[in-house]
Amino acid sequence: MGRSDTPFLKKATLLQTARMGWLDYDSRLISALQEHWRPETHTFHLPVGEMTITLDDVSCLLGMRTDGEAMCLNNKDVDWKGKVTQLLGKEIPELEFKGKGRSKILLKRTWLKNNFSDLEIDAPEQKVEQYCRAYMLALCGDVLFTEASGDCVSALPLLLLEDMSVLDRWAWGSGVLAYLYRALCKGTHKKRKNMGGCIMLLQLWAWEHITVGRPVPKDVRKELQDMANYGDEDERPTVGFLWKDCTQYADITPHRHLPTHRDQFDSLVDTQVVWTPYDAFRHILPPIVAHEKTMGLLTVPLIYFWIVEMHRPERVLRQFGYAMEVPPNCEYDKQLHDIANYRGNDWPTVHSAYLAKWEEKRLGREINIPSWRPYDLSQYDAYWNWYRTATDPYVQSDIPHATVSYHPMVPQKRKAVMKIIDYYLYYYLFILF
Repeated sequence: MGRSDTPFLKKATLLQTARMGWLDYDSRLISALQEHWRPETHTFHLPVGEMTITLDDVSCLLGMRTDGEAMCLNNKDVDWKGKVTQLLGKEIPELEFKGKGRSKILLKRTWLKNNFSDLEIDAPEQKVEQYCRAYMLALCGDVLFTEASGDCVSALPLLLLEDMSVLDRWAWGSGVLAYLYRALCKGTHKKRKNMGGCIMLLQLWAWEHITVGRPVPKDVRKELQDMANYGDEDERPTVGFLWKDCTQYADITPHRHLPTHRDQFDSLVDTQVVWTPYDAFRHILPPIVAHEKTMGLLTVPLIYFWIVEMHRPERVLRQFGYAMEVPPNCEYDKQLHDIANYRGNDWPTVHSAYLAKWEEKRLGREINIPSWRPYDLSQYDAYWNWYRTATDPYVQSDIPHATVSYHPMVPQKRKAVMKIIDYYLYYYLFILF
């Protein structure tokens, strides 16, 4: 990322995400958490109640705009080779088409890197735009809308980057969350090996809200002062920066260990959850975050081209500091979930009803909260009694339908059991041979 990229990234509210750079992903932690995801509700079902990533999390952690037009364009009959040449200024030797119906239009990362690494200082404006467009396409493919496709990035975001003067038109954060929701839903399928979506957002959310498997964060008081003194308020760091370059772990239990994380999530208690982590930071975050706060409370469809996923904050009101009541029933549309981007479609027409709902909700800011009472533990019984009978928040991978009577082993106990199993295994092998 160079100085020439900054104005465009700021306009799209992607500057903070680009500056996050490398994040040390914990794939085992992500896998253990993903096992608690329920596609019907778009929430994690945990022993402490439902939790999820909301639009408020997107803006506070990554600083993205969640208000704006839905990222939904017509991508039917696009001449992708010509479109790449037109928008990036260089002819691509070949495009890859993967997925069912050859639905994924992919560019090699190596091609982007080899052709758009160095930009002359005195480059003309058109070339600057083309290089910035290539950088933002790589950012979309590597961080925001990642594919489980190895060394390739999707060419689809190029349609959103065609007119660089209106990058602030799009609800980038809402599109990113829609894509992540769909990736989490796909991840519940047994045959799914890899997961796409914005893993950075998922991991930052997990570290910020749950103490399981997270590193030691930076000194919050120092970071608060540094953020408050930042020159350009639009470029202020977001809460996600508290976890940048954090690699030290204080917990004596193993980290980056899938069985351990499964046990930790299955035995999660209330004191291990930070329900409202952003309250101390809101006044010094980029202004876009304060403007977007009410978006986090909207029950609204999130849209990214062919993807439509419901945002349901009414199921996790405790994350906003409000009283948790029994949520309304969810309407789960499996047919909508199964829609795929088969060589493109006129998505604005296909999803016209959802686009109208999105516009109505975001412009009217119609918030459906049954009670504005602050959270009170003494009034939690009604919700808790419902939750215990409505779902199973425990994971036991070797039994298809785990019961609420399942109690996971603590790591020390599991380790002791595994030692006993190993002992008898070696004993019988010795007898046999």
